[in-house]
Amino acid sequence: MCLEVMYLDSTNCWPECNTAACEPKHCTKEQQISECLKAESALGIDYISMPGSSGTSTASAPLVTGSFTLGEFRISVDKVKGAGVQIEFTLAYNLTWNDTRLERSPCRRVFDAMLSSVASTESAHAKRYWRPKLALGTTEAEPARERKLLESLYSQNGTVARLRIREAVTLAQDFQYRNFPFDRQTIPIDLRLPTVQLGGCDALVERLRYKETLSLKDSNRILPQSATWLWDHCGTAGGGCRAADIEKDIFLDLALLESRQDVCPLVLKIKRNNDLFIIKQLIPSIVISEAPLLSLYMDATVPPLVGARASLHIIALLLVVTRANNDLGLGTLSSLIWTDEFALVQFFVILAGLVETIVVHALIRFGCKVLAVSVDGVFRVLLPFVLFPCLVVAFILKGLGQEAFFLLVIVGGMLLFLSYSVARVLYKDWKIQRNRKMMVKKLKALKMESNGSTLTDKEVDQIMRKTFDTFDLDKSKKLEKAEVRLILDAMYPNLGRQQVATAMKAVKSDEIVYEDFAIVVEEWQNLSFERHGEEQHKRRSILGRLGWGIGSKSKKAWQRARAKVSLTASKPIIKEAGLFSARPKFEASLKTLQKAGAPEKNDVAAAFAAGLDKADFTSA
Repeated sequence: MCLEVMYLDSTNCWPECNTAACEPKHCTKEQQISECLKAESALGIDYISMPGSSGTSTASAPLVTGSFTLGEFRISVDKVKGAGVQIEFTLAYNLTWNDTRLERSPCRRVFDAMLSSVASTESAHAKRYWRPKLALGTTEAEPARERKLLESLYSQNGTVARLRIREAVTLAQDFQYRNFPFDRQTIPIDLRLPTVQLGGCDALVERLRYKETLSLKDSNRILPQSATWLWDHCGTAGGGCRAADIEKDIFLDLALLESRQDVCPLVLKIKRNNDLFIIKQLIPSIVISEAPLLSLYMDATVPPLVGARASLHIIALLLVVTRANNDLGLGTLSSLIWTDEFALVQFFVILAGLVETIVVHALIRFGCKVLAVSVDGVFRVLLPFVLFPCLVVAFILKGLGQEAFFLLVIVGGMLLFLSYSVARVLYKDWKIQRNRKMMVKKLKALKMESNGSTLTDKEVDQIMRKTFDTFDLDKSKKLEKAEVRLILDAMYPNLGRQQVATAMKAVKSDEIVYEDFAIVVEEWQNLSFERHGEEQHKRRSILGRLGWGIGSKSKKAWQRARAKVSLTASKPIIKEAGLFSARPKFEASLKTLQKAGAPEKNDVAAAFAAGLDKADFTSA
């Protein structure tokens, strides 16, 4: 029995007064705990079993109300598995329950000190009393990787017990990177109190949603402050969300919640913030692939440019392969992800451009220049501006989860590309051949004797220029000798080898411009017609109609040549009768030779020698 004198004695802790009923003032907590534990042992009351049960048999599961607060997530690669991620965060929660045994316990006055932790060290007496133990994990089969106690505070008021705990938690999550960097992830967090009824799940969700609807300046957010991850539907890293959007990102798994009363199945929907990846990785990668395709506009008929085209394609292939092997910071990957598939698409598109360059070069080497230019003209447009953009859009749709649109763009785009490219090549080849035949026919018909009265000078110039442009496939404003030879063969298909060689002598260089082309055609027509002296006065040449005709200088040269012939004919060594009889034919030959463009002195000498031979032959 605790006497008053004992109770008021401040120098001693009397065992008789060291009870819960006396509320001893002069006993330390350790003395009170030691004495109450002895009293509990003497009473023989079981405090380890669940409230409301007899021994280990539970009559009904007690209701435990939980209040949970999640700290900021730190998401990183799983250090144990090397794949997936681990999420580190702090979890603070309060658990409240009723236990009638506590109200009669001899230690009821010291429960707060007796069952609370000392810093992060759990109390040694915690195992003597029943308390709900929170089981935490991704799923029931995947518990938390690590749980570190930070603080544990126990309080009791009558039959109501309250436990406030703060822990550092590490959860493993199997993130799916199939659509990286457009991946969307689901984070399941199961809060379980086995064998009891857990309440407060709805309040947890409402509290989390409310925090995300506050201002962006609010620091109480779950997702990392680095904004690496965003809420899936809300689109922010935290704060400023609409209530309708955040409800789709933070919710409870209702199917699991209805089937079990001891679990709070929290589900979080997030997506990756890919802005930085798109700017630093995706756009440069697209530019690397587009650059060699644009190089297809280099002239495939010029060997150095063909080498440049091939070099750009090979360099781009190496860059794509190198960038595809860069570490993305995702840990060990066991399958292909979106970036790998996109790198393969880039590789094969660039390879297609390289193959196109090789095929076009081979066609030119084998003499199929028209087909080569047709193929090059079509694919230099379709590859960089149709096929590659179509594939880029399709794979971005795939990354965003739009599988139906992805298939539509891929199948429709490829069918359109193949059908249009084949049809376009065939049409362009046919059109070039048709235009060439038509323009050669018009060029060959430029005989001033027959149509000089119907064609104007402007029409003649148009025919000449269109013919030149039709055979100028590379649009260089110059015709190569091979292209000029094609025109000659088309105009005069029955010429012999010697005649072709004579006609090609009019081409003075490997490449000729439009003005030289007109002179060449004029000389061909001079060589192809048998003209008489009287026709020369009636016929107006093509060069004359183009404004480049023989001027006063040519006429003076003709007069000088004729004067020299007349002076030479007066010499006595030539028989007068023979000379005069040959003179008309000599004059016609001289005019023809001058029109053929031979040098003036050589023309006069040759004409003079021919006149002498003819005169001698006639006199003989």
